[in-house]
Amino acid sequence: MQLSNKEVELLNILSESVNSIVKREELVKRVWEDHGVVVGRSLDTYIAKLRKKLSTDPSIKIRNIHGVGYKLEIN
Repeated sequence: MQLSNKEVELLNILSESVNSIVKREELVKRVWEDHGVVVGRSLDTYIAKLRKKLSTDPSIKIRNIHGVGYKLEIN
C-alpha cells in the first residue's frame, strides 16, 4: 500500500494521539495551512482515502467524532 504525502502527514498526526480525538482545525492547520489554499472538503476526502487503504487491517479504524474531529483507534 502506498500513501500520498498528505495521507502520511494525517496518519502521523493521528498516531501521535491514538485513541484520542484530534480536532479538525488542528488537522487542517498542520497539513494544509502552511501550503497555501485549503479546499473545504480536502480533509474529509483524504480521511476517506486513508480509511480505504487501512481497511485491510480490521484493528485500525479512523472514527469521525461529529462536529469535533477524528480519532485513530487501534485495538
